Amino acid sequence: MSKSATAAATTGRKDLSEKQVLARTRATSLEDVHHLNCWGSKITEATLLMKMPNVEVVTLSMNRLSSLRYFEGCKKLRELYLRKNQIKDLQELAYLKDLPELTVLWMSDNPVATADNYRATVIRNLQYLTKLDNQDVTEEERRAAEESGVLVSRDDLPAQQQSQADAQEEGGEAPVDAEKSIPRLSASRKLPTLSPQQQQQQQQQQQQQQQQRTHTSTSSLPATSDALKTRTAADPGQAALAAIKQLLPLLNTEQLKDVRSIAKKQILLAPP
Repeated sequence: MSKSATAAATTGRKDLSEKQVLARTRATSLEDVHHLNCWGSKITEATLLMKMPNVEVVTLSMNRLSSLRYFEGCKKLRELYLRKNQIKDLQELAYLKDLPELTVLWMSDNPVATADNYRATVIRNLQYLTKLDNQDVTEEERRAAEESGVLVSRDDLPAQQQSQADAQEEGGEAPVDAEKSIPRLSASRKLPTLSPQQQQQQQQQQQQQQQQRTHTSTSSLPATSDALKTRTAADPGQAALAAIKQLLPLLNTEQLKDVRSIAKKQILLAPP
């Protein structure tokens, strides 16, 4: 017995099986199923419906389904009969909101059917319905539902943990949690310690890099000093100050002393 079959036997769960569907519909594959009738089969899980993108009419009344999530991928679904199941929460309607062909829904005799504003909430959220629980949806009802019905959203649904488990059992991949997939550094994990020889090599590399930067800055000093002399000769006041402000971020300590000396000398020698 497979693990999934063992788990089902232990929990009393009964899945809708491929063998059962193909026997009932006489289709050659799940993609070819257009009408499915598994009325009164004690089914508690119907994940297999996610593999029937072309199904149009589904009858699963008198079963034990507690969710509508199995139908969210059936984009061609027109009629859905779920009388006498175990659907309890109006939020489950969010799974049917993106089914543009769904015009007939029957959910009477489910716990959800006793909820306040049940009919108005269903009508408000399923805009294309023409018949609910074997009663026509009137235009007057639809207008009233806009005020009295509760709008549901996918954001209000509980975590999809069971959906992930079902996907794995069917051989698919569970949705990836983007946040959990990012590798994180454990608090107990320490960075490697450098040996004394490695530390000395690292210090030498840093010193060499510092010397290279100093050499680069020093090589540009003659041109910098010539530019300063030219500017101060033409305008010993503002030009010298402007030139010094431009040069300061580029110079080290020794270069600053040289520039200050040149600027001071040029300003003192300039005519009043």
